[in-house]
Amino acid sequence: MVQHAHVIFGALGASLADVVPVYLDFAVGAQALAAGEVDAQFQCPIPNKVMTELAGRVALRVIGYAPAELETVLAAVPYYRRTVMRQGAFRGLDADTPQIAVVNVLVTHPRVAEATVHEAVAAIVAGADELGLRNPLFAGMAELFAPLTTQGAAALEFGGVPLHPGALRAYGEAKLLP
Repeated sequence: MVQHAHVIFGALGASLADVVPVYLDFAVGAQALAAGEVDAQFQCPIPNKVMTELAGRVALRVIGYAPAELETVLAAVPYYRRTVMRQGAFRGLDADTPQIAVVNVLVTHPRVAEATVHEAVAAIVAGADELGLRNPLFAGMAELFAPLTTQGAAALEFGGVPLHPGALRAYGEAKLLP
C-alpha cells in the first residue's frame, strides 16, 4: 500500500510529507484506526475480512475521490482502472463509491506451453462473472477486460512486456481483441 500511496499522492500533486505516515499491516492498522491512534488507512481491496470485521465494531467512512482527482490518477497510472466499491460491501458503506482498481496480472515466461496459458486465461475470462459470485472481491472483474476491446493487447502489456501467445489466443477467441 505504501507504493500506491506514493503513486496516488504524486499523481494528485501531493506528497506523503503532507501527512504523518504510519506503516502497519492491514489488521494492526485497523486496530489502530479503531483505537483512534491513526486517522485514516489505505486498505486492500474491498470486501476483505479485516474491514468487514472493523466495520462491525466502529463506524467507518470511505474517503472518496473528487471526480477530477479520480480521472487524474487514472490518467497518470496505466495499471489502475476504475471500479466501484459497492454499497453494502461492509456496514456503513451506504452508497456506491468510485475507486481505483489495480490490474493484477499472471506472469509467466515464454517457455510455458501456449495451451497451458490459453486454458488458464480462457477459464478466467469465461468464469469472470462466476468468480464474482463466489468471491465478492472478483465482482466486476469482467469490466477490467474492457480496455482490450479498444486498446488491443497494449491495454495489458505493462512496461512493454508482451502478452503470452496463449493469452492472446484466449482473448481473441473471447472477442476481447479488435
